[in-house]
Order: sequence, then C-alpha cells, then structure tokens
Amino acid sequence: CFYRIGILRPFRSKLFLCGLFVFGAMFFFGAGEEISWGQRLLGFKSGNYFIEHNSQMETNMHNLILGGIKINRVFFGTLLGVGLGLYFLVMPLVYEKINFVSKITDSFAIPVPRLYHTIFCALMMAVAYFCPSAKKGELFEVIGTWVFILILIWPKNKKMFSRVSLER
Repeated sequence: CFYRIGILRPFRSKLFLCGLFVFGAMFFFGAGEEISWGQRLLGFKSGNYFIEHNSQMETNMHNLILGGIKINRVFFGTLLGVGLGLYFLVMPLVYEKINFVSKITDSFAIPVPRLYHTIFCALMMAVAYFCPSAKKGELFEVIGTWVFILILIWPKNKKMFSRVSLER
C-alpha cells in the first residue's frame, strides 16, 4: 500500500492515496498485534495494565479483557467475521452491478476480491475448521493474511492500482 502511494501519487486523488495509507496502516497495526509489537522478538515485558487485562499478558489489543468481555471474541470474531463475509460475498457482486458503489470503492482504493479469492478463502477456512488442532485461530489468521495479500496483488479492480492503465 505504501509503495503504491509512491508510484500513484501523481495520478490519483488525495482520497485514493489516503485510502491506501489507511489500509497500509491497518496492515502494519495487524502485523504489530501479531508479534505483540516486537515483545517476543526483543524480549521486553508487558506493562502492568497488559498483565492485568490481557489474557496472554502480552502488549497487544486483541487479547484484552475489558469488563469481563474478551475483545478478541467481539471485534475480531463476530464483527470481523460479518464484515469479511460481506466483503467476500457481497462486495464483488455489488461492485459489478451498481455503478455508484464501484465509483466509491475505487475512490477509496478498496481492493475488490475476485471469485477465486472467495473460493480459495472458503476452502482454506473449511480445511482449518476441520483440522484437529487447538491452534485453529492461528490457521485462520495465516490463511486470511495470504488471501489478503493475493487480493492486494490481483484485485478485481486492478486497473485502479496500476500506472499502466493511466494516460500520461
């Protein structure tokens, strides 16, 4: 996303570039959350707040327990699941059928999944679901990460992310 900001800056609107920045920041934040912001790599200890409120006593947001509610279940389980379902199942159809939606999607630099992304994701999630492991959550995360990398590289609206299709 940050690379695309650099190469597309002369050709795309500030809104498009801002959308790319937001996606890049989200992916950077997600990577930081997964490695608990370098905690495992650098070997530093969590602060008191995270020791008291984090189910794994790590410095990250997704394992927080606030008021007896696991943030991971609510936001990264239910809400993210519904959002991803809409993104994979509804977005590609609506993008092609409703011109207004495709214009907004392209304006905000939202990469649209192709049918094969959705099929691949569903198959891999089914495999992970039936895998007899206590680490299913980690399998879902790895699969999701790779699917999003594929979507970023080959989105349905690839022309929006390419200099080749631009008039110079």
